[in-house]
Amino acid sequence: MALTAIACQVSSDDIKDLREMFISLDKNGDGSLSLDELKVGLGKMENGETLMQLLKAADTDNSG
Repeated sequence: MALTAIACQVSSDDIKDLREMFISLDKNGDGSLSLDELKVGLGKMENGETLMQLLKAADTDNSG
């Protein structure tokens, strides 16, 4: 439900930008982001370390 609410608020330009960002992070082109791909991408962001900590906390089964 949260994703639907967000999707309804995002402009087509924002979607295009997010898609381009995803593609640039998906180094092996498999359509999903591995933990390593996220680490590289988040490392370039201002709040990347905080975001990485949140993602690790959300990984309750330690599957990465």
